[in-house]
Amino acid sequence: MIRFYGSSNARYFLTVQDKHVTLYHEDKVMWSTDLIHTDFEVLGVGSNSCVAMWFKEGVYLFRPGERVRAEALKKLQTSVFQKTESVLSDIFYNDEGSSFVYMRVSGKSKVTEKLFGALSSAPTEKGLKEFELIFYDIPSESAHTLHKMVHPLSMEKYVKWSISRDFNYLVLGNPRKIPSGVSVKYSIIDTQSFKTVRSFELQDTEVRSIRVNNEGTALLEASKRGVENILVVTKDANSYNIQRPTDAEILHLGRSFVAFHVHRPPAFIVKSLDDRELITNNLSIFEQHKVEYALLFNARDTMSLLYLKDDQLYHFITDMSTLITEIRRFELVMRKKQAEEQAPVEQPVKYEVPSTSPLREAPERPHSLKRPSAIEFFLEREPVKPSRDEFITLEDTSSPPQAPEPAEEPAEEEAGATSLPVVKIPDKTELFQMLETLKLHLVMGIVDDKAYQEKKQAIERMIELQDKQPSLQAASPAASAAPQKAGEQESPSSEEEKEREKIQKLLESLEERFILGEINETSYRELKAKYHRSLSAKRFQASPSQTSKG
Repeated sequence: MIRFYGSSNARYFLTVQDKHVTLYHEDKVMWSTDLIHTDFEVLGVGSNSCVAMWFKEGVYLFRPGERVRAEALKKLQTSVFQKTESVLSDIFYNDEGSSFVYMRVSGKSKVTEKLFGALSSAPTEKGLKEFELIFYDIPSESAHTLHKMVHPLSMEKYVKWSISRDFNYLVLGNPRKIPSGVSVKYSIIDTQSFKTVRSFELQDTEVRSIRVNNEGTALLEASKRGVENILVVTKDANSYNIQRPTDAEILHLGRSFVAFHVHRPPAFIVKSLDDRELITNNLSIFEQHKVEYALLFNARDTMSLLYLKDDQLYHFITDMSTLITEIRRFELVMRKKQAEEQAPVEQPVKYEVPSTSPLREAPERPHSLKRPSAIEFFLEREPVKPSRDEFITLEDTSSPPQAPEPAEEPAEEEAGATSLPVVKIPDKTELFQMLETLKLHLVMGIVDDKAYQEKKQAIERMIELQDKQPSLQAASPAASAAPQKAGEQESPSSEEEKEREKIQKLLESLEERFILGEINETSYRELKAKYHRSLSAKRFQASPSQTSKG
């Protein structure tokens, strides 16, 4: 199983598998290493690309550089705490990667116990512990105390705390004994002024974990008398109860929602603070294709979809409403790859072109076990503007027009030329489909920007050649050799009618795909404009009478 971690600016991501750790800048590897121990905790990834980890020896910082190195933070080493007979209880790493806030727990002397018992009105137990919250600045290596409190040993499990990712809000639980059991007073504290902005009390309630967001809203995973519940408390005196979905973990506490990840069956669920289910997305497609994935939120409630396939990290920035589109794109790519893997193996095919074609000057294509598709074949050669005679030969593959025999051309060359197979240029519909597929490959990260631009320009040049084809045919000797009869009007062929119908269907399909969110607005407008240009060109080829009727 792979664990994913990300920075708040969604630029740096960390993957951990057993002892192997890899840091990515978006989808490019920055460094990768194997750790000595498997028992460690990742504290976070800073926006400055620094990674903090907590080992049994202490806290270490992995700074960026040509060679990865772990820097031991001297004041956060286990040996330092042992000298003062204290332990490092909990620690948080801020989003910027510049500071820590941690709790140090230490035992108190017998003198302190007697003093504490004298000040307390209730009988006290033997054995006290001091809980100290400390802020640690990494650049200056300085530390100062934020808060101290002393409690009996029996109260230790009730001391819970958490801090927001920007370190602006702190939630702290302060327990005390009451006749019926234990009551814990929780305070939401503004760390800039260290003033309490909201406080509330829970009696006989076991709190497993606490988290607080940058808005000062706290979330407590609690249970009372065996009934589990999620309590959300805002700093403006509002409280909410949310029922946890079955077999779900909390992903993120947003400004007005809580996001969950359900394990079985895999799903992404979003609930409002008043317990209304807003979004439910099925994530089974990732497990079906055995792909490791993660959904990471930043402090601005924006989400990153990450998945690892063939040692390549794919990263897509999305939000909750458009996540379903990214899932559909992933499913489309996986199905296409699966179809290619299951396709039957064909015999090698050698492609040849007529001697009159400039494509013959390109290097010969090596044999392959799989016949290349039309887009692969034509993108490997630099398109050259053909002559009129050559274009007629390439365009009409079934019955080429009878041109006058050249006076000086030898019979051997003519016979040799007719024996060679003729290369067929894809029609406009296929070319537009190639452009759409190429755009999808760019979005999914299958091709990079450079390869996308090169292939796109090559396809667009072929579309321009198709646009010029009618005028070249009209100017060719074969076209002039068959004049129309007087008074006979031109009429579009059945092939042209079929082409127009195809383009019209593509336009309708394009509208549906845009509405469903399968393509973005930029691709939609670009393809729609090209389809309309192609449709206008087809209408222009028709006679004036038919154009007016249309």
